[in-house]
Amino acid sequence: MTSGRRDFLLNGALTALVSALASHDAIASPREGGKNRKALDKHGKSGTTGSFQNNRPSMGAGDPRRPRAFKPLPYDGRDELTVADGFTWYSLVRTGEVINSKGDRAGDCCDYLHFNMGSSPDQAFLWINHEYVLDNVLYGRPVNPDEKSKEQVDAEMKLVGGSYVELKKVQQADGAPRWMLKSDSNLAFRLDANTPIPLVGPAGGRTAIGTLANCSGGYTPWGTILTAEENFDVYFKKNDGTFRGYYGWGKYYPRNEEDYGWVVEVDPVTQKARKLTALGRFAHEGATVAQAKDGRMVVYLGDDAKGQCIYKFISKGKITGNPVSDADLLVQGDLYVANLSKGEWILLSPENPALAKSNKFSTLAEVMTHTREAAKIAGGTRLNRPEDIKIDPTNGDVYFALTNNSDSGDMHGSVNLIREHKGDFASLTFDYETFVVGGLRSGISCPDNLTFGPAGTFWATTDMSASAMGRGALTAFKRNSMHRLESDRAGSVFARHFVQAPRDAELTGPCFLPDGSGLLLSVQHPGESSFEKEGVGFTSHWPDGGQSAPVSTVVCIVPTDGKKDRFIL
Repeated sequence: MTSGRRDFLLNGALTALVSALASHDAIASPREGGKNRKALDKHGKSGTTGSFQNNRPSMGAGDPRRPRAFKPLPYDGRDELTVADGFTWYSLVRTGEVINSKGDRAGDCCDYLHFNMGSSPDQAFLWINHEYVLDNVLYGRPVNPDEKSKEQVDAEMKLVGGSYVELKKVQQADGAPRWMLKSDSNLAFRLDANTPIPLVGPAGGRTAIGTLANCSGGYTPWGTILTAEENFDVYFKKNDGTFRGYYGWGKYYPRNEEDYGWVVEVDPVTQKARKLTALGRFAHEGATVAQAKDGRMVVYLGDDAKGQCIYKFISKGKITGNPVSDADLLVQGDLYVANLSKGEWILLSPENPALAKSNKFSTLAEVMTHTREAAKIAGGTRLNRPEDIKIDPTNGDVYFALTNNSDSGDMHGSVNLIREHKGDFASLTFDYETFVVGGLRSGISCPDNLTFGPAGTFWATTDMSASAMGRGALTAFKRNSMHRLESDRAGSVFARHFVQAPRDAELTGPCFLPDGSGLLLSVQHPGESSFEKEGVGFTSHWPDGGQSAPVSTVVCIVPTDGKKDRFIL
C-alpha cells in the first residue's frame, strides 16, 4: 500500500474528490503514486505500531484516531437491519413489487445495483440483479425439486435475471427527499430465465434462453450495464459441489449449461441484451470496467469458487466517445488470467504453448467456453473464492476480495490489491499484496462486495454462509455486515462496523448515490435457512416482523440529519 493511500484513508476527504463522489462502478483512470493527493490531518497524528498494540480497538470499532466518525455497531444476533447511530434506512424495491405499467414484478434475491440519474433531478433509474430464488420461502415449506409442478417452475424462472426500474424523488412531510419506485413506469423492464439473449464473440453464433444466477456486475462508458452469471450450475441438472441444492427446472426445460456462466451486456435504452463470450465462462462474480492509457477497454473479473482465479479482458479496439462505434468494444479482445506469484497476466488463447498441447483448446471458442480448465493449465493462481474487484479512483490500484476457503484453513478471507505496472490497466505485469486479512483483529470476516464512496472512502460487505454464520471461527461476527475500511500511516487496517444484516441475510450491491446523500444496498436472502430442519419454520421475519415471511429488499441508507459528511468523517 502506498503511503499516499494510507494518508488518504486516514483523513477521509480530498477536496478534489468531494464533487466526484465516485460510485462503486465508476469508470476509473489511474493516477501516479498519490501525486495529486493531500492529507487533511483532521484526526490527529497516527500512532506507532506499538501504540496500536497497547490501545487495540474492540472488534469492528474502526481506527481509534477518528473520534468524529460514526459510532460502530455492536455485533449481535437480532433479526433486524441495523445501521449505525446517525443513520436510518427506507425500503426502495421489494421482491414481487410491480415495476411497470405492464405489471412485471421485481425478482428475488436482489444483488448488484447500478443507479443513474434521469432527465430531471427528480427522475432516476436503477438496475437490480436477481441472483437466485428462495423456493423454501416462496412456498413456506420444504421443497423437493423433483416434485415441483411446471407452474411452480415457471413462476421461479420469472424471479431471476434483472430488473431495470424507474425511481421518482418525493419530498416527505419533514422535508427530507426520498427516492420511490415508480410502479406505473413505461420505461422499466425485466430480464428473466426465459428472455432470448444472443451470444456474441468467439463462442457466439447462437441464442440462449434466459439469464440467471446474476451476482455482481459493472457499467460501461457507452451506457450499458454488465450483469454477471455466477452459480449457473444448480438450475437444470444436479451437479456436485454447488453452493445450494438443485432447483429441478430441467425436468420441464432441459437446457445446455454452456449457454450460462457469461457476462451479459444490457442496453437500458433498447431493452436488449447479449452475452459477451470474449470475457470467458465461469462463475462470474462481477465485471469492473476501466480504460487503459491507450484507450483500450479493460474488464476485471473474478471466479467465485474455491480454488479459482481472477481474470482481465483487454479489448482489441479503442474507445472513441461515440456510443455507436464503441458499442462492440467488449465483443473482441484478449482474456488473461493472473499468476500472482510471478506478477503476470497470462494470455488464454490457442496460441499459448501450454494450451496448444491440448486438443481441447484448438479454437478460441473452446478456450472461452472452458475457461476454468484453460486457466489452470496456463498457470493461473488458484485463490480462496475471488469475489468483487474495484478500482481505487485516487490512484488506480485494483482491489479484490477473497471471501474464504475452509478447505485450506482460510476461515476469514482477505482484501488484496494489484498495482499495474506504469499505472496502466493494459499492463501485463503487476505488483501484488494483501491489504487486510480478515479476522478478529481487523474486525471483518469473509469480505465480498467492495465499493469506493464519497471522498474515496473504502467499504466492504461480508458473505458468511447461513450454515456457518455465527458458528465456530465466525461466532463473534454473528451476522453479515458492511464495514468502512480505515487505515493509518503504519499500514494497519481497521474495519468500522456500519450495517448489520437480518438473520441469514447478506448485504450486496453497495452503491452510493451520485451526490453522496445516501447508500443503496441489497438485503439479500433473509431467512435463507428456513424449513431446513424439522420443526423450524421461517428463520427471519424481516422486514415486516411478526410471523411474516422474509423478503429480499433494496434499501437506501441516509444520515438522519441529511448531512452528507456522515459517510466521510
